[in-house]
Amino acid sequence: LELIGRIADDPPRATGAVRARLREARHLHSAERRLVADGVFDLVRYAGILDRLGLRAPESRWDAWVAWQAGEDDAIPRELDRAVAEGDLAAVAGVPPPVAAALLDSLGGEAMAFARASNERAPIVVRANRARLTRDELRARLAERGIGSEPSAVAPDALRIAGRANLEAAPEFRAGFFEVQDDASQAVAAWAGEGPPSDVLDFCAGAGGKSLALAALGWRVTAADIRADALEELARRARRGGHRIATTLLRDALPPTWRGRFARVVVDAPCTGTGVWRRHPELRPRALQAEACAETQLEIALRAAEAVAADGTLLYATCSVLRREGEDVVAALLRRTGWIRRAPDRRWSPHRDGTDGFFAALVGPPA
Repeated sequence: LELIGRIADDPPRATGAVRARLREARHLHSAERRLVADGVFDLVRYAGILDRLGLRAPESRWDAWVAWQAGEDDAIPRELDRAVAEGDLAAVAGVPPPVAAALLDSLGGEAMAFARASNERAPIVVRANRARLTRDELRARLAERGIGSEPSAVAPDALRIAGRANLEAAPEFRAGFFEVQDDASQAVAAWAGEGPPSDVLDFCAGAGGKSLALAALGWRVTAADIRADALEELARRARRGGHRIATTLLRDALPPTWRGRFARVVVDAPCTGTGVWRRHPELRPRALQAEACAETQLEIALRAAEAVAADGTLLYATCSVLRREGEDVVAALLRRTGWIRRAPDRRWSPHRDGTDGFFAALVGPPA
């Protein structure tokens, strides 16, 4: 109950404490830890609905969730249906009114469907490392271990796992045959990897999901980030997958040897995370920072643009569904650089594709 109260007061900061506390709870079985985690994060997902029910105290919120899961009381889903019928987007999404307005501005009539889908728990999706095996081969190997999966229509190497499984314990994971990665994120990497492999810079690489996917496609990857710990994790994953990826810890200036060097530059810019609310419901308050995020995103994109070759392209992506962080940033980038779009923008969303929400645009110098 202490953790539930902390989550209600400060979701982004408290969820880290929840995950740490659950890892330390050795007296709980893994299924019990999952149950507690599901409950705690559902209270974030349905915060607006619980408010409509007048349930403010942590104890009453938890009791309502337990009763719902036990099939003893359907107050939460009934109130959710009423909120949808009334068009109360802020309550359904569990966000302040300004965020609901931004969702409406960005998604129009799809905003409510997005909010409802974002309250569902995200599936586990893996990417087959095609440098070592095909998606079908990986699916067969997992099936032999009792792990069911279905090919995703969104990305060519993606498998959606049936139910829950301890994938990191599978020998195939330790052998680098697959990585856990949402299929929209995989689709962004696949788009970036279209065409003959050449030199690619992953400018905000993080722990390297897209770098690894591009390396599996044969691209010569340079991965850059401002976080040393993320690049260390990327290096570990690359070794496991059998990839050679150069990593660079970014400081202030772009390395001189990078200017105009890369056939493709990928910028998966840090954002408000509205597209990953299913996995990280605690990020919902961050949408209030969309304006500040957009300013940072443009600065990052302009800096990365210096590394694009004269005949190259930059793929800008963000796991946000907000127009301010997607189309608006790209429009500003084109104004500042004189570049053009090389293809129509692409979007993925939980309510239409069953994926995380992503925006991506391919731009570059005019031919």
